[in-house]
Amino acid sequence: MKSSRRHQARSLALQALYQWQLSRESLPEVENHIASNPEFTKKGQGVDMPYFRQLFHSIPQCLDKIDAVLTPAVDRPLSQLDLLEFFILRIGAYELLEGQVPPHTVIDEAVELAKSFAGADSYKYINAVLDKVKKNQYG
Repeated sequence: MKSSRRHQARSLALQALYQWQLSRESLPEVENHIASNPEFTKKGQGVDMPYFRQLFHSIPQCLDKIDAVLTPAVDRPLSQLDLLEFFILRIGAYELLEGQVPPHTVIDEAVELAKSFAGADSYKYINAVLDKVKKNQYG
């Protein structure tokens, strides 16, 4: 699973969204910065670039909608979430809202992102929150 082109797109989108949030640069500036990085050139061959662009450009456009489905599923104000966890949750919630990826795959992928990028037990929290979002979304 970790080596799939979609997984790589999610991983790159997480990194790009995190950079966008911290730097306050525009989306095109962040994308250009990432694309000019030699490390990206190496990794870019294994990335589903259209899916990366969909995630990277669509998620910021619908943050209110995404955050509205996350709010009842978390145990604290969204502003108190760790930023990496928050963006993993936003990617997962976006994918659940879009309905193009099976919910179990969305949650599995978010858990893998948490294991790769977030704190040691973050994946448990990510799993629980997205499971609540799924149940609220799909019943």
